[in-house]
Formats: sequence, structure tokens, C-alpha cells
Amino acid sequence: MLPAASALAQGSASLSVNLPGVIVAGEPAEFTVTSHGTTAQGLVKGTFSYDASKVAKLEYYETAGNAGWRELTGDSFGPSSGFPLMDGATSRFRVTFKEGGTFTTDIQLKAVNGGAVVAQATPSFTVKAAPTLTVNLPGAIVAGEPAEFTVTSHGQTTLGAVKGYFSYDADKVEKLEYYETFNDAGWRELTGDSFGPDSGFPLTDSATSRFRVTFKEPGTFTTDIKLVAVNGGTVVAQATPSFTVAAAPSLTVDLPDTFAVGQPTEFTVTSHGQTTLGAVKGYFSYDADKVEKLEYYETFNDAGWRELTGDSFGPESGFPLTDGATSRFRVTFKEAGEFEASIQLKAVTGGAVVAQATPSFTAVHVHNPVAVEGKAPTCTEAGNIAYWYCTDCGKYFSDAACTKEIALSDTELAVIPHDYQDGKCTMCGAVDTASLPLPQPADPAQTGDAEQTETGAASTTPKTGQSNDLVLWAALMLAVAGITAGGAAYAKKRNARG
Repeated sequence: MLPAASALAQGSASLSVNLPGVIVAGEPAEFTVTSHGTTAQGLVKGTFSYDASKVAKLEYYETAGNAGWRELTGDSFGPSSGFPLMDGATSRFRVTFKEGGTFTTDIQLKAVNGGAVVAQATPSFTVKAAPTLTVNLPGAIVAGEPAEFTVTSHGQTTLGAVKGYFSYDADKVEKLEYYETFNDAGWRELTGDSFGPDSGFPLTDSATSRFRVTFKEPGTFTTDIKLVAVNGGTVVAQATPSFTVAAAPSLTVDLPDTFAVGQPTEFTVTSHGQTTLGAVKGYFSYDADKVEKLEYYETFNDAGWRELTGDSFGPESGFPLTDGATSRFRVTFKEAGEFEASIQLKAVTGGAVVAQATPSFTAVHVHNPVAVEGKAPTCTEAGNIAYWYCTDCGKYFSDAACTKEIALSDTELAVIPHDYQDGKCTMCGAVDTASLPLPQPADPAQTGDAEQTETGAASTTPKTGQSNDLVLWAALMLAVAGITAGGAAYAKKRNARG
């Protein structure tokens, strides 16, 4: 406490005002008023004269009865009947100013009878502005990426050590960190809503603390940052910064419906958004056993298609992630199937995944069909329907587009029956063996060919009929030969198709 320079004596009485060394707007500042000397004018009453628009509260400490601080709601203090002026008597007061500045107050002791001013003082209060916080946010904040910001305190406090508190929507924040400067310095995650030691820390003018926040999603989010006095819990300084968060970068992959096996097919990858992590590099992850070649189109220097022989693309130093930038790629698959790939953009510094896509590729076999004309069957040779045969995969199809697969047996038309008329087939001329007459035994009596015995008598043993048998066997041999020739021709045609 420092004594006030101003004390005006009234007769043999005077007042001295002892002010604190520091007065801060918004914080109660205690001061004392001490009376000196005596007066012959009897009981006195105290009055304050000040600019009420600058004062949030004026209090005095009541020592009689139920002791404690009492707010002065008017401009006077002490009992209405007055009190005796006592040499060396000290009264305690407490004032809270609304703002910083220099303010003069007039304090008087007046005689209850007559109202004469017995003693007077006009102290001048120099009030510092209330402590403040300024928050410095980065120019861009991106969801999923840590964004560093700083909090700087200004001014001082009379309330002693303080502790910091954050109030925010935890559902929107993935992580909040602060940078520890003492002991094992480094980033520490804030797992609660406060920062700083439990015993608090001194509020220092222009002290800057570093923080880092990672938001889960885009949007605009307001955070309340407070410095609170450890003793009493008074809010000493406060700031409510608003964070505008952009959507995390993303990739879109434009694919054709299908990729033809063995044929290079182009697709594109487009980046969206921005990053605060600097240059990026691209990476492909895929089953190399299924891919014959993966290429990208180089647009710089000697432009053209370049094969990707590793798992990354882009210069070693990286490239800037540009909103709406499109890159061209080309892939050749070895076989048909469904294949997934992972495409990532990673920060060159730190390796964080900035954007990612996992497209699914459908590779199909493209048939190389050979048309086979339809052929009607005959009674000696099988036929076939019109069909298509893929020389690459060996499959058969009933349509030119090769969408309706069939078996080889489905292409075959069986041999049709002979059309026999008058013992012969009208189509191939084959003899109908079933219409031939069966051989009959010869009558020796009718033929006159009976053999003579040694006695000259005619023999009754019939002839063998070999002449008729030869005709029958000749007809059978012709029929068999026709059937054999037809079967051989059919087998030759089938082998040609297969």
C-alpha cells in the first residue's frame, strides 16, 4: 500500500488515503482511509463523490455486528446518526473500476450537525486496463490436419496465479495440444478442459503460448479461452476465437465401366481442396500380379505416357496439391476380375496421408470370335448350327457378341434318317438292305441241275446257291461302305471346327 499524496486538513482534522500499487479494471482494489486529529463539531458522516459510470462497485468493510464487506449503494458511509472522528482510525474500502484510466474521487467527513466539512481527501486512482487475450489463427485450417495457433496475454492482474481453460465442442475436435516449454519440452495433448499447472502460473504481459488443434470435420467453430484466478475463480481474461475449417482434401477417380484384358485403358484422378502440410507425393497400391502395365501421362518437359515402375508418382520433391487438378493414368490388366487399388497423396514432410481413394476396377476378357456357318445335316453326315468360337479362350457362343455361351455339343445337328424309296435312299442312293429278298433253297427238279450218282440216278442234295449269296453280300458291302464314308467325313468336319 502507498499513501495518497493528497490530504486536506480541516481545522485540526485530516484524512490520508492509502492506495494499492496496482489497480486493474475489473478487479476489486482495496484501499484505506485514515482520520487524523479531532474535531469539536461532534459526530461526523462520510461521503464519496466519484463518476459512477466508471465504477462497477464500491464497498466498505463493516467491523461492527455482522462484520464483512458491504456495498455502498449511495454516496455516504457510516451510520446515519454519525460516528465520532477518532485520531488514527482506519476504514477499509474496495473499489472495482469498469475500465482503465485515471479517476479522482472526493472523500469528505462532514459534521452531522450543520454539515460542515471536517476533513477531506481527493485521491487519484490510476487504473490499468483489464488483462486481455489475443488469439492468432492460421490463414487456413483444414479438417484432419493439425493447425497451430497462439494465445498471447496482455496486462497484469492483482489476483495472483491463474489457470487456463478451454471450452469447445469435443465432438468436432480430434485433438487439442499445447506446447510445453518447461522440462521435457514438446507437444502435449490436453485431455481435459484446462491447461497449466494445478497451482497456476503468473499472468505475464505479452506472454505467448502455442496450441495445436485438429478438427474432425469442416465448419465454423467457436472456442472460449479463459484465464481464471486460482484463488476465488474470478475470470481474469477471456477470448472467444472462431475457427473456420475447410473440408479435408479428397480424390475422385473417373473409371470406364470395364477394362479390356490386355488392352491399355485410361482413367483419371482429380484432387479437391487444399492442404496446410506442404508438397505431396502420390502412391499406388495394387496387386502387381494382375497388372501388366501402369502408366501416367507426363505433362511437363517431354510430355507423354510414362510407365510407373514403382509404387509412387510425381517428383521426389513432391508437388503442390491443387484444387481441381486432374492427372491421367492408363492400366493394362493381365486377366479378368474385380480388382481394388489404393491411391494416396502423402505429405513429403512427415508422411501424413493427405487424401485417399480406393477405386474398384472391373477387367473383362474381350473375345476374338471366329464365325462358323450353319450346315444342315444329311443322312450320311452330321450338320451344325451357326455359332462363334473364341480363339483366345476356346469358348463357343450362339451370338456374334459372344454373350451367350454354349457347349460344343450344342452346335451339333445329328445325321437324319435315309429316305428309302424302291429299296434305295433318294438322297444318297444307299440300298435298303431290309427290302432285299431273303435267299430261297433251289428245287433240283425245277432247275435240272440234280447231280448224277455213280449209278446214274439223280441226287436229291440241293445246290449251295452261291450265285445268289454273292449278290446279297455285294449289296451289304455297298451299304457298309456308304455308312463308313459318311462317318469319316463327319469326323473330319468336326475336327476342323474344334
